Amino acid sequence: MREVGATQFPEKGCSMHQSRIPAYLFLIPIGIVSYFSWLAAEFQLDDALIYLRYIRNFHEGNGLSYNPGEAFNGLTSPLFSYIILTATYLLDYQAANTTVSALFFAGATIMAGLAFARGRLEFVLITSLLAGCSYFYTTFGMETSLYLFMIGSSLLLLRRNSDWFVVTLGLLGATRSEGVFLAIPAFAYFVFRNRRLPRLWLLALSAVLFLAPLAANTVMYGSPFADTANAKIGQGKSGLWGERFAFLHIRYMLKWFFGGSLVAVLIILAASFFGVSRARHWATTQVAGLFMLLLGAFYLVLNIPHYHWYYAPFFYFFAIFSGIGVAEVLGWLHRGASLSVRSGFALVFLGSFMVAYAHVLDFQPKATPEPYGSIGRWIDQNTDAEASVALIEIGAVGWNTSRYIVDILGLVSRYNADYIAKRDWLGWLRHYQPDFIVRHDPVWPHERSIPPLESKGYYRPVASFNFPGFVMLQRNPDTSREEIAQLAAH
Repeated sequence: MREVGATQFPEKGCSMHQSRIPAYLFLIPIGIVSYFSWLAAEFQLDDALIYLRYIRNFHEGNGLSYNPGEAFNGLTSPLFSYIILTATYLLDYQAANTTVSALFFAGATIMAGLAFARGRLEFVLITSLLAGCSYFYTTFGMETSLYLFMIGSSLLLLRRNSDWFVVTLGLLGATRSEGVFLAIPAFAYFVFRNRRLPRLWLLALSAVLFLAPLAANTVMYGSPFADTANAKIGQGKSGLWGERFAFLHIRYMLKWFFGGSLVAVLIILAASFFGVSRARHWATTQVAGLFMLLLGAFYLVLNIPHYHWYYAPFFYFFAIFSGIGVAEVLGWLHRGASLSVRSGFALVFLGSFMVAYAHVLDFQPKATPEPYGSIGRWIDQNTDAEASVALIEIGAVGWNTSRYIVDILGLVSRYNADYIAKRDWLGWLRHYQPDFIVRHDPVWPHERSIPPLESKGYYRPVASFNFPGFVMLQRNPDTSREEIAQLAAH
C-alpha cells in the first residue's frame, strides 16, 4: 500500500520525523464523511439556496443574477460559485450542493491529518473527530468545506516547506476574502524560515488565481468584490445582532451542536487544550493560532453577525487539537508501566471524552428552510408573475418562487445594506415598494420597518395566507408608491 507524509518536520526545535501515514487510513474519514453526507443529502441551509437561485437563473439564460435583469453580486465566494455551477451540469442542484461539500470536507479532514498528525494514531483521531462533528454538515451548500480544504492544504504545504503553498493561498482568497488572515502569518513564516520569497512564477500563478474571479466580477457586476461583504459590515453596524461583539453571541450553538451539554463542551475544550500544549512549538500551530487571532479580531472589531458557518475555522482547529490532545492522554497510558494517578486520570478523562463527543456526533439538521420552502411555493402559486415580495430571510422562499425578491437586510438588494448600517430602518422603501411583504408574528427586531407600513394602512394582511408564525401583507391598492417612499423620507 502506498504511504504518504514521510517528510521531516520543518518546525523549529522539533527533530522527530513524521511516521508514515498509510493511504488506506484515508478511508476512515472518507467513510465517516460519506455516511454523514448521506444523512445530510436533503439538507438545505437557507443562505445556501441563494447560491442555487443565482445558478438556476444562469441555466435559464438570465446570467448569474438573483433577480433576472438585475446585476447585483450576492455571491460571497466566487470560486465556490463556479465549482457549483460546473457541478450542476452533471448533477441536479441539491445533489451538486451536497456532493461538492462532501468531497471538499473529506479532503479538508485528510489535509488536517497530514498537516498536524505526527503518527498514525494522531491522524486517525484528528480525521475521525473532524469527520464526525455534526456542525460541519450544517454548513453544507455554503463555501465552508472548500474554505477548510484550502486552509488545510495551505498548512500542509507550509509544513512541507513547499513554495506551492502560495498557490493554495491564492485559491483560498478566491474562496473567501478572510483567507488573507492566514496568508499573512503563513507567508511571513515561510520568508523568515527560508530567507527568501517563494518562486516568482508561483507567486504570479497565485495572483492570477486570486484575481481572475475578481476580474470576472468586475465584468459581470461592475465591482470586483461581492456586495455581500458590504452587507455583513452594514449588518454589524446596525446593532440588530448585538450592539457590541455580536460574534461572541454563541449560546445557541450549545443546543445546536453540543446537545445542550456545557459539560461536554468543557471536556472537549480540555482535550483541545492538551493538544495545543503538546503542539505549541509546531509552526503549523503557531500559524493557525495567529490566523484565528486575526480572524477573530476582524469579526469582533466589525461586529459581524454570528452566522454559524463563520465559525468553521474555529471548529476545524478545535477538533484538530482535540485529536492531538486525546492522543497525548493515550500516550500517558502507553508510557505508564503500572497504575498511577496520571494513568487513572487518563482513563477517567478518555471515558468522559467519549461520552462528551457523543453529543457532537448526533447529526440532525438544525437549520431547515421550512416553513420558508412552503411559503415560497404558496407565493409562486398565489401571486402574479410580476409581483415583488420583501422579507428578511430570503433563501428558501426565493428558491421556491420565481418572484422578484427584495431582501430587506441587503444581501441581494442594492442600497438596503447601507441604510441598515446607518440605522435608517425605513430607507430601503425609497427604492422598493414591494407588492407583498412577509414578516414574522410577532415581529422580529430586524423587521422594524414593517409595523409603520401597517399602522398607516399602506399594507394589509392577506387572509388566505395561513402559516403560523408568519404574516403576509399586500400593498393597499389605494396607496401609491410615492406615499410609501415619502414615509421613508420623513
